[in-house]
Amino acid sequence: LSQHETLIRLSSVKGASVYYACPMLFDIADIWKQPDINNIRFVDIRTSPDGWATNQRHFITFQNETDPVPLWQSEPIEGKSVDAQGWISRNSNFSPKKMTGSELLELIENSIQVISHKEGEILLRGQDMYTRVMPGAFTILKFGIID
Repeated sequence: LSQHETLIRLSSVKGASVYYACPMLFDIADIWKQPDINNIRFVDIRTSPDGWATNQRHFITFQNETDPVPLWQSEPIEGKSVDAQGWISRNSNFSPKKMTGSELLELIENSIQVISHKEGEILLRGQDMYTRVMPGAFTILKFGIID
């Protein structure tokens, strides 16, 4: 599966929060700056257009560092994005919700089924399916307040 198709499939899993993380680099000199989470915008995968072929190239473009309305390319279609603080904030519709251990395990198992499912059959079974099926970029984050 392409990265995009994998993300689309994962977005259908209950409890999954699936976004493209887009660094706001608009000048070649920006790559030498100290990393800052505030220079990332998160684009909800569910705002992408339907019907792209697996091998079809596509892009997300922004007009400037604070642009809240990215364009999905090659045919311009408006998407939605949020900055890091909006994504992390518990009061945001964008932010992932806190999960219990059993909810997290259910999310992982459902994600594996969605990714490995093809024409009604599970492609891989067994204990190593977690490492063989899950994308290396599958990330679990926990946010807390630092005193």
